[in-house]
Amino acid sequence: GTRSVPASNQFRSVGTLTCDADIAVTEHGLFTQAATGGGTLWDRSVFAVINLVGANPDSIQCTYTGTLTAGG
Repeated sequence: GTRSVPASNQFRSVGTLTCDADIAVTEHGLFTQAATGGGTLWDRSVFAVINLVGANPDSIQCTYTGTLTAGG
């Protein structure tokens, strides 16, 4: 995804998936690297199915914002 820092203690990633086949999306994950099959999973969200049609093509955009607390 595209990274940004909306506040001094926040990290944001915005990624868009455009499909080339019909798929049913039910989760989003944020990894430490973009390559397929590697990296460490930072966060995962599971949600009700969103059906995307490859012939259109459909796309979905996911936004993740992590907020870090100092001192804790």
